[in-house]
This record gives sequence, structure tokens and C-alpha cells, in this order.
Amino acid sequence: MKFRNHPIMIARPFLVIIAFIAWIVFSTLERLVEGDLRPKDLWTGLSGHIKGDFLAYIFDQKIPSLIFLGLVVILVASLVKTFFEWKNSYINLGDHSIFYTRQGLFSKVHKEVNFTNIANVNIRTGIIYGVLGLCVLTIDINSSATANDLDYKMYLSRKNAQIIKDWVMASKTDRSDIEVDDKVPSQDLSSYRFRSSQAIGHFFMDINLFHIVLFIGAIVALISKVVAIFALINIGIIKGFLSKMDGLYDFTVKRYPDHIHINYGLFKARDFTIPIENISSVGYQKSFIGSILGYRYLTLDAIGYGNEENESRLLSLYMKDESVGDFMDRIIPEFSLDQLGGDFIRKPTFLIKYYLPLFSLIFVLVAVLVGLPLGKYWTGLLGLPLAILASLYMIFGGRMLLTETDLIIKKGILSTKTILIPISQIEMINIGQNPIYKKLGVYSLTIYKKDPQIGKTVEETGPYPIGIFDKLFDYYMNGEIN
Repeated sequence: MKFRNHPIMIARPFLVIIAFIAWIVFSTLERLVEGDLRPKDLWTGLSGHIKGDFLAYIFDQKIPSLIFLGLVVILVASLVKTFFEWKNSYINLGDHSIFYTRQGLFSKVHKEVNFTNIANVNIRTGIIYGVLGLCVLTIDINSSATANDLDYKMYLSRKNAQIIKDWVMASKTDRSDIEVDDKVPSQDLSSYRFRSSQAIGHFFMDINLFHIVLFIGAIVALISKVVAIFALINIGIIKGFLSKMDGLYDFTVKRYPDHIHINYGLFKARDFTIPIENISSVGYQKSFIGSILGYRYLTLDAIGYGNEENESRLLSLYMKDESVGDFMDRIIPEFSLDQLGGDFIRKPTFLIKYYLPLFSLIFVLVAVLVGLPLGKYWTGLLGLPLAILASLYMIFGGRMLLTETDLIIKKGILSTKTILIPISQIEMINIGQNPIYKKLGVYSLTIYKKDPQIGKTVEETGPYPIGIFDKLFDYYMNGEIN
């Protein structure tokens, strides 16, 4: 089966015209507000253009005319380029592989990938595309070298996108039953749909220091009567809220025999199909507010999930701590958080001999440099309590647990993050030991696993006593943990 990009992609260069019109409108409104242009003069000018004085206006107004001419040239070039990309770009579906061809004016790209190497197939649609019945189909390649460069992306009708998705994700025996005109029936084993109230609750529990600073800045700007700054901060807050809610609204998770289906979106609907075997890790996070209220949310790492703008790696929204176990049993029983009650290994307290001098040097030096222009040499003393706090955080803010099947890493104190990594998903391990670590008798373990954004995630455990990771070495040498 052969599928070509929808002709709607040819219309993308017309965004240049929309941007030019928007620039003209805002410039005119600005002149009207400042009194440089009267409505009567504006109407007289428009009437003159309509009557045939357009060429005279072009010769009289050279700078806007040159800008307009440049935009026309860019538009024409973009239309030609986009037309050839549309005409010569298509996907062919085979029995075992997918073939992707894209040809522009000066280059041609041909890719082929076996279905077994496809991580997942995602469907995204915005408000305009939704009205037109269109979407953007992304096929994510299960590659550790990169998470984006090898992906396939096409503009298709919703119907054709679903056909490709069903064909690629179906097993060989099921593929023969797929009808081009019908969606493949599939029965989910369990599903969970989060309410709008839960989405709003997630937003407020996930507020960080940056949001608080913005809010305080808005209050200060309002009290100081700096209207421009107050307006800009409020625009930023509103934009952040809408952007966040777009990734939380109607968040739905469904479990199928061999994959998880996740969809969400308010302004831009997103649809993900994630094979269980491609999930490299699962974790949970708590903000400071979530820790106080007894809430946490789950995340997962898989190639193709969370690698686009305004996409998260959520597996759930915030839920009560006692509800997480039941959710995981229903949606992803392959991963269990029951073992989190085990004896976690903490970093040895003698590391204070390493961290305290290091952070004292850094913070005191920065504090002195800040105080020198003001003639306040004593500011260096402010670096000492910061160095003590940073040292304590580095020692008590991280711990790990190695079981027969998983490596579990915890980070944070007030706001915590826990990652559960199946040992079978770890692609490479690396031991690091600088001269100071060697003298103290510790080393650091660096773990490489597949990541949705850059191809590989690097998780560093920090310094632990020598011998802690011997079981992990045994697994890679003997295939099992003794």
C-alpha cells in the first residue's frame, strides 16, 4: 500500500502571508493608538489603493515595499520546494518493512526499516487539522543513536494514518485481517481516564519555583504600576497554564495485551501506541506539594514518547499514594513498586570530606565576586551555609536499590524522583573514579538506556563504596544476579 502526504502541506508556506498581514495590522493599530495615524487618513489611503493608486504607494513607501517583495520571493520559493516534497514523498507498506521516500529540489532520501525496529506510531492533530479530518503521523524508530533523525513524519487523513498505524503495529498473523476501509478492532484489557478536575489538580501540585517567582513578579509589577511588565508576566502565566493543560486534558491510558495506548490533548490531540517491550523504565515523581498531600504521578521512558514540543512522559496524573499500586497492576503489571520498601543504600557520610570543600570553594567564590562591585567583601560568608546545604543534599538526596531484576534510583528530598530500570533494558554500564574517589574508596556508576529525546539516557548514581555494584557486573558477565 502506498500513501502520500496530504495536499494540505502545500499550504504551509502561506503562513508567511498570514505573518505579514499580522505585522501590518499590529503596526497600524500601534500608529492609531499613538495618534500618528487618524482613522480618516487610514480609510482615505485604503480607498486610494482600491481605486488604482497601489503602484504609487509602492514607489512612495520603499521599505514596506521591499519587505513585501522579499516575502513574496520567500513564499514562491517555499511553495516550489513544498510542492516537490509533496509530489515525491510517500510511504510504502510491505509485509515486513516500511519504505519511506522523500525528494525535494536537490536531494532525495530513501529509508527502509523492518517493523520489528519500530518503537511506536504516534498520531497528533490540532484544532484546525481536527476540523479538516487531518493529522500528523510520526513513526518512531527504535534507535539508540538518535531519537529524532530517523523518524518518519507525514501529513495524512485520519483514516489513512490509522490504517498505517494498525498495519505497522499488528503482528504478522493479524496483518492479513486488516481492511483498508476499516479500523482494526482491538479490545483493551483495562483503561483509566483522568477527569478534568484531576488535570487541574495536577497542574497546581506540579507548580515549581519558577511559577512562584512569576506570580510574585506580577504582584510587584501591579503594586509598582508597571502595566507593561504586569501584562507580559500575565501573558506568560496564561500561556504556561494553557500549554500545560493541553498536555493533561482528557488524559487516558489503555492497556492491551502487548502495548499501552495513551491519548490526551485540549488544543492538539495526541495519540501514542507504546509496545511494552520498548519501555526502558518506569518511575514516579512527587513535588513538594504532592509529598505533603500524599500524591504522586507515574512516568515512563520509551523511544518516541515525550520527544516533541509540549510532550511529557506521563503514564498517569497525580493520584493518591495508595492508588498507585492498583493503577500499575491494571495498566503495567510488568513493573512493580512493591519492592520500594526494601533497604535502599545511601551514600556514605564520609563523603562530606569531598563535597564540603568543593561546594565551599564554589559558593564562596561566587558570593565574593557578587559582593566585590558593591564593596561588600563579607558576602563570601554567605556561601558557607549554601555549601553545607548542598553537601548534605548530595549525600542524603540520592539512594539506590539493586534487586534480582531491577535497578531503582531515588533522587531528591523535598521533591523526589524514583526511577525503576529493568536490568535487561540497560544497554551499557560505566564505572568512573577520579583521584579523590579512589582515595576515598568509592566509585560512580553511569547507566545508559534508551531515551525518547536524544536516543540514550545517562543515569548517574553518584559515588558509592566499592563492591556495591558487583551483582550488576555479575549479570553482564554471567547473565544472572547471584
